[in-house]
Amino acid sequence: MEGLAIDLLRLVIFIPFVIVVCVCIYKFANKDSKIKTEYDERQKALKGRSYMYGFYTLVIWECFLTVLNAGGYELTSMPMYAIHSLGIFIGIIVVCVHGIWTEAYWGLNNNKRRYIAVFTVLFVINALPLVKVAAYGSNLTVEDFPYVNLYATVMILVLGVTALIKKAVNKKEEEE
Repeated sequence: MEGLAIDLLRLVIFIPFVIVVCVCIYKFANKDSKIKTEYDERQKALKGRSYMYGFYTLVIWECFLTVLNAGGYELTSMPMYAIHSLGIFIGIIVVCVHGIWTEAYWGLNNNKRRYIAVFTVLFVINALPLVKVAAYGSNLTVEDFPYVNLYATVMILVLGVTALIKKAVNKKEEEE
């Protein structure tokens, strides 16, 4: 029981800390130091469509898992949190890729260079546990694998590659 109280105390301290850090990151990454990103009407409409696609992707993933479970099939030996987290990350990737591709991802007051710096730091932070696993993880159990770090690293890579491809396509269209 005492261990649970300590875990809850850590959580109570950790959540406000994460909120403060997120607010600071938004203030740093936006040109006008506002927390809220501003979008024009076209971007708002396209972001709504992106959110819809991401939501339905997550629903389809969960339906897929439900059908497998009802049929008595086990997807993998991964823990359930890792399987459900994968669906969340896939949904987020769908939202972001659609937003990047339709030019609704970057807000009017976003400083792209600062956001790229933030994404780079997040990439490194999430890649470090994976490097540790690659170096020392020969006797790592399935439960101990850093799935969320893996998903976040892959997500940031996918978003970076998508942004680079979109930039190249835009540049090619401008030249024509």
